[in-house]
Amino acid sequence: PEHGINLTASDPEVEINGAASRLILRMEGSGNSAMPSQRVAFATLDLSGQPTKVEGDTYTYGLVRAGVAPR
Repeated sequence: PEHGINLTASDPEVEINGAASRLILRMEGSGNSAMPSQRVAFATLDLSGQPTKVEGDTYTYGLVRAGVAPR
Protein backbone atom coordinates (compact mmCIF):
# COMPACT_ATOMS: atom_id res chain seq x y z
CA PRO A 1 0.00 0.00 0.00
CA GLU A 2 1.02 3.58 -0.63
CA HIS A 3 2.00 5.67 2.40
CA GLY A 4 2.41 9.39 2.63
CA ILE A 5 0.96 12.71 3.61
CA ASN A 6 -0.60 14.73 0.81
CA LEU A 7 -1.50 18.22 2.03
CA THR A 8 -1.68 21.47 0.12
CA ALA A 9 -1.33 24.81 1.94
CA SER A 10 -2.57 28.03 0.35
CA ASP A 11 -3.92 31.51 1.11
CA PRO A 12 -1.48 32.44 3.92
CA GLU A 13 -2.77 35.05 6.36
CA VAL A 14 -0.80 36.73 9.14
CA GLU A 15 -3.03 37.87 12.00
CA ILE A 16 -1.37 40.54 14.16
CA ASN A 17 -3.12 40.56 17.53
CA GLY A 18 -0.56 41.03 20.30
CA ALA A 19 0.09 37.80 22.21
CA ALA A 20 -2.59 36.04 20.11
CA SER A 21 -0.80 36.70 16.77
CA ARG A 22 -0.73 33.71 14.41
CA LEU A 23 -0.19 32.37 10.90
CA ILE A 24 -3.32 30.94 9.26
CA LEU A 25 -3.28 28.72 6.16
CA ARG A 26 -5.95 27.04 4.06
CA MET A 27 -5.16 23.31 4.15
CA GLU A 28 -6.59 20.58 1.94
CA GLY A 29 -5.74 16.90 1.83
CA SER A 30 -5.70 14.53 -1.13
CA GLY A 31 -4.84 10.91 -1.85
CA ASN A 32 -4.02 9.16 1.43
CA SER A 33 -4.72 12.32 3.44
CA ALA A 34 -8.44 12.92 3.14
CA MET A 35 -9.11 16.33 4.69
CA PRO A 36 -11.65 18.86 3.46
CA SER A 37 -10.44 22.35 2.59
CA GLN A 38 -10.37 24.41 5.78
CA ARG A 39 -8.59 27.33 7.43
CA VAL A 40 -6.06 26.18 10.04
CA ALA A 41 -4.17 28.16 12.69
CA PHE A 42 -0.76 26.81 11.66
CA ALA A 43 1.64 28.70 13.91
CA THR A 44 1.69 31.16 16.79
CA LEU A 45 3.82 34.30 16.33
CA ASP A 46 5.89 35.93 19.07
CA LEU A 47 5.71 39.68 18.49
CA SER A 48 7.20 40.58 21.88
CA GLY A 49 9.98 42.51 20.12
CA GLN A 50 9.30 46.04 18.94
CA PRO A 51 8.66 46.71 15.23
CA THR A 52 11.88 47.65 13.45
CA LYS A 53 10.08 50.36 11.47
CA VAL A 54 6.77 52.23 11.73
CA GLU A 55 5.43 54.33 8.84
CA GLY A 56 1.85 55.53 9.20
CA ASP A 57 -0.30 52.40 9.51
CA THR A 58 2.51 50.06 8.42
CA TYR A 59 4.54 48.19 11.05
CA THR A 60 7.62 46.28 9.91
CA TYR A 61 9.07 43.52 12.11
CA GLY A 62 12.47 41.87 11.69
CA LEU A 63 12.79 38.24 12.65
CA VAL A 64 9.65 36.84 14.32
CA ARG A 65 9.70 33.60 16.30
CA ALA A 66 6.98 31.09 15.42
CA GLY A 67 5.75 27.98 17.19
CA VAL A 68 3.39 25.18 16.22
CA ALA A 69 -0.14 26.33 17.06
CA PRO A 70 -1.93 24.34 19.76
CA ARG A 71 -4.94 22.32 18.67
